[in-house]
Amino acid sequence: MSVWGLIINMGVIHLPSVKDYWSQQFVCRVPFFGEVFTRKRFLQIFWMLHLEAVSNSDYSLRTRTQKVSNFINYIDAKFREHFIPSQNLSVDESVVGFKGKISFITYNPKQPTKCGIRVSVLADSATSYVCTFIPYHGKITTESLIKQDLPFTSRIVLQLFP
Repeated sequence: MSVWGLIINMGVIHLPSVKDYWSQQFVCRVPFFGEVFTRKRFLQIFWMLHLEAVSNSDYSLRTRTQKVSNFINYIDAKFREHFIPSQNLSVDESVVGFKGKISFITYNPKQPTKCGIRVSVLADSATSYVCTFIPYHGKITTESLIKQDLPFTSRIVLQLFP
């Protein structure tokens, strides 16, 4: 398992601090993390992780999202490569919690996650494994989808299926 695997698991198992994942206290002990990495080694690697800055003076939305898009495309390719989904698949839209400043943030006060980034997901119905996903970056996402003559929702579904 890699550092990315632990970070993804931290998104599933919520604890107040990164250091709490290696706690020995009975109340919040999660043995999985300590068996994969020591806390010291994980923190050494974790604090060095960064996304490479785009070396362009253009500050358009496309350029600003490119920094993250390269990483997302890499993860998406690995999701597709290492999993063969079952016959039943589900296309869903969810919001990943985010409170930073971006132009394409979604706000819905009626949802449990009120602020965040909208993501369309293709998941295996049997295992809930995410086969692929597309974050919504506003107009950039709309322009990059296939079949421009179809409605946006139909194009998202066609884009998600390989």
